[in-house]
Order: sequence, then structure tokens, then C-alpha cells
Amino acid sequence: MKEIFLLTIGIISWGLQPAVGQIELEWELGYRANEGSGELKWTESRVPGAIQLDIAKAEGYDPYYYAENWSDYLWMENQEFFYRSEFEKPDMEAGQRLIFHSQGIDYKFEINLNGEKLLEQEGMFTPVRMDLTSYLENQNELLIKVFSIPKLHKEPADRSQAAASVKPAVSYGWDWHPRLVPLGIWDKTYLEILPGSHVEDVSVQYVLSDQLDLATVRIEVTGRELEGCNVTWRLIDASGSLVELGNLIPGKSGPALEVTVNNPKLWWPHDHGVPYLYSYSLELWDRFGNLIQTIDGMLGFRRVKLVMNEGAWVESPGFPKTRSVPPIQLEINGRKIFCKGTNWVNPEIFPGIITAARYEELLDRAVEAHFN
Repeated sequence: MKEIFLLTIGIISWGLQPAVGQIELEWELGYRANEGSGELKWTESRVPGAIQLDIAKAEGYDPYYYAENWSDYLWMENQEFFYRSEFEKPDMEAGQRLIFHSQGIDYKFEINLNGEKLLEQEGMFTPVRMDLTSYLENQNELLIKVFSIPKLHKEPADRSQAAASVKPAVSYGWDWHPRLVPLGIWDKTYLEILPGSHVEDVSVQYVLSDQLDLATVRIEVTGRELEGCNVTWRLIDASGSLVELGNLIPGKSGPALEVTVNNPKLWWPHDHGVPYLYSYSLELWDRFGNLIQTIDGMLGFRRVKLVMNEGAWVESPGFPKTRSVPPIQLEINGRKIFCKGTNWVNPEIFPGIITAARYEELLDRAVEAHFN
């Protein structure tokens, strides 16, 4: 039996067209002070960040993490807020598109450009990708309305209200987390100028043989005006050597490209081997042979299963259940591995201020504690 698993991280870079690139936006936050009444006040907003933090800075609130200061923020739960960014229409070559990206807006929101509603969406983990080109004016106002926090009003003001959303329930109040429910733009958000023909999404998946000695990699590409273009995909090992090369002509050679990798080096947890990663590069060439887009990412080959332990159904009759025989175990690349870890809680109350350095620090501590 063959298994399908995926470990891939993608990043996008651009080359050979200096007019193509990302545009960072400056944001203001609109809110009603005096616990939600009165006219809108506008203040500078940090994006990514959190609505509560912008207001706290503007109003001079004491730190939310000290004593009972968190209670000063509760009035914000039932309010609506507005992000505003004004920008000039950028210089673009014929056929180029202006795309709005946001990797995360928390929680329910609508997006308007120049007074026209373009999108309404719910969910902090669903990214936004919108083509603004047809709606642009010389001077533009991008307005994001963020609705009040989702909660079951019939429930008491505790974590039982969290059932109204797909958000970390701890933010509604936990033994280690005050009741502070984040709102706002919490992940990277920007404008991007793209060529008329461009890749919008790349899916890289693979099938490992039963003997783990052959990987069949399937690359699916979707995008805009790709017909007549050529897609090149390269898999490169950790030493920089080319492992496999494939080509795809959208509209002619099918919707996907498949390549095979013989005897792939496997990814292992750090205490059982090398967490080996390949890199890949996808290039989009236009019909004239010009390189117009490059997408880079990482790919690791592994097979992960949950397997039943011997005696898994013989449960202890009493409590606590944590003393029962663990019913399942992870099997990675055919080897049963005892998982060593602990409860990971949010590094910050507001996810929009978590930095890569903070994550790296905590992961280093986890390795030092022999977690895997």
C-alpha cells in the first residue's frame, strides 16, 4: 500500500522585472473611544498586530499582562473597527495586475475599495487574495471593517463562548490566559504587482513506495493567463545538486507535472536521524522565453502513520485516564517512535506580535529539553 504525505514550505520571489514587486501599506485604525460611543477616532496602526494594542497605545492604557489591567480592554469586544489605507495607483506596465494579499485577518470582516464592497469573509486562518486592478482610481482608499468578536451570547462570559468561532478558545479566558480575544490584521498584508500571466498557487504532493525507495512527486499549478507559458520545476538536494527536472506547458501537457525520485533521503525527527529537506524551484516563462516568475520552497520525504499499540483496548477502569495504556503510537518511515513533548501554549496573547526570533528561541528550548 502506498502512502501520500507532504512536507512543503513555499516562498515566492520575483526576478527580471523590476516593475514587479510588493508594496507595503500604511494603516490607520478607526474606533469609537469612551467604551464604544461617539465619533470615530483614527490612530496609527501597526500591521501585523492587534486592534486592542493600537487602541491601548493611543489611549495610554497600562500593559494588559500586568495585574487586572486586561479588564480595561473588555469594552472592545462588542465594537466594530475600521482599518484604512490610502495609496496612489502604482505605475504598472500593460497587462500587469495589482493584487491585495493578507495572510490573516481576525475574525469576521469586509473589504471595500473606494466605497465599493469587494469581499466579506469570516475566519482568521483563511488568507485573502484579491485582484484590485479593475477597481483602481488615481487615489485609492482601502477600508477593512472588522466586526465584533464572535461569541455565543447565551453563554456566560467564559470560554464556553468560544464555540462560535474557529479561534483559540484560551483567548476567551483560561487559567493561564486572561480574557483577551484578539481582533484585527494579525499576519503579513501587502499589495503586489504581478505580470498578466502569473502563478497563483502551487501544490506539491508525493507518493512514497512501500519500501520508501521511490517517491512520485506531483506538481499542480494554477494561475492567470498561463496558456502558452512554460513551467520548469527543479528539485535540488541539500548540497545544491540537481536531483530532478520537469517541464509543464499549461493547457497542453495536462494540469499537473509528475517526476520520480529514486532513493530519496528521508526526513526524520531530530533525535532519530537527519530532518533532511530538499529545495525546489518553479519558474514561469512567457511565450517569448522571458522568465517572469519564480517560486521557491522546501520539500521533505517521510511516511507518518498512527498505529495501535499492543493492549491498546485494555483500559484502566479508574481515573485519571492519563494512566491508561496509550492506544496509539507514531510510526515514521516504518519505525515506531516514542513522542516526547509537552503542552505548547501561545507565545504571546496576541499572535500578531509573535516574531520569528521568538519561535526560534522556543524551538531551541524544546530541542534542549529532548522533545522531538
